[in-house]
Amino acid sequence: MKYFGLFSLLFLISACPRPLGDGATGKVKVFQFDAEPQKDSSVLARVGNTRITVSQIQKLINKQSPYVRAQYEKDPAALDKFITGQIRYALLAEKGIALGYDKDTEVMDAAKKLIVQKLTRDVFDNQVKLADVTVPEIEKFYQENVKDYKKPAMSRLAHIFFEFGDDKKASLARAREVLPQANAPQKSASRSHFRELVRKHSQDKDTQSTGGDLRYRSRDELVSLYGEKAAKAAWDIAEVNGVSDVVESRTGYHIFKKLGVREPTNRELSEVRAQVKNRVYRQKRKVAFEAYIEAIKKDIGVTLNQERKKELRFDVGSAAKDPHGHLPGRHPPVGGAHQ
Repeated sequence: MKYFGLFSLLFLISACPRPLGDGATGKVKVFQFDAEPQKDSSVLARVGNTRITVSQIQKLINKQSPYVRAQYEKDPAALDKFITGQIRYALLAEKGIALGYDKDTEVMDAAKKLIVQKLTRDVFDNQVKLADVTVPEIEKFYQENVKDYKKPAMSRLAHIFFEFGDDKKASLARAREVLPQANAPQKSASRSHFRELVRKHSQDKDTQSTGGDLRYRSRDELVSLYGEKAAKAAWDIAEVNGVSDVVESRTGYHIFKKLGVREPTNRELSEVRAQVKNRVYRQKRKVAFEAYIEAIKKDIGVTLNQERKKELRFDVGSAAKDPHGHLPGRHPPVGGAHQ
């Protein structure tokens, strides 16, 4: 709760008033709702050194929905409540400034974020528009990324892997010993049971912590990874939660379990044109943004001390893995598929 008041103040400051004044001159810092000149004749309320004008309140009213504006017109109490809310904003903002919150690191960081958000909106909302994406650009993107829209059937598998090692027969014997446990009828629907067998017996260290999960693979991918015989055995598992027999691949023996299936997709451009257009639009914005960053780098100047990076330390601990057991930024490799 330490920063509850600070977070509230951040909201108020970002929503309405802004700090003014120069601390070096000794002048009292005040808040105003916008940067327009203020005339005493238009002042609706004074809150310490802050002046709230009629035009400022009018702008805020104009941002409300027609229904809310109608309520203000016919119910003076509703309008008074709204104005009172703005007075409270100014009151809290002045108090925050008096307490030095304008110099607080969190407030300054929040202000930077707001500045960046507004800058990027103002620069790119008009520079790159969805309507500017052309038909040739859409068609070109679709052809270059057709694999995203036309995909073969896929099967999600997990496996328990036994390396050949120095004694291929002993490895096969171990696999056959585990097989009855893996395909026990009363345990067939239990993913946790199979994960436990992986933990105890699998020699694929890369997938051991993920229950042997090999992710979704097409049949061609399985052939490439394990060879035709092993791929066929894995692909031909009849139903989800089904388990294969002990299968030999290039590097060892596997017991596969089917975790899921995906039907093939074949979406033509006519079906996904709007989606593709949006992807092209986001891509163009990204390119424009990177160009803008490079331009202001030259204008402002950036230096990076590579040696200082060595001073950074990372306490990864148990947080190094995501909820699925994968290391950050890394997909589990396919064990047992080494060439």
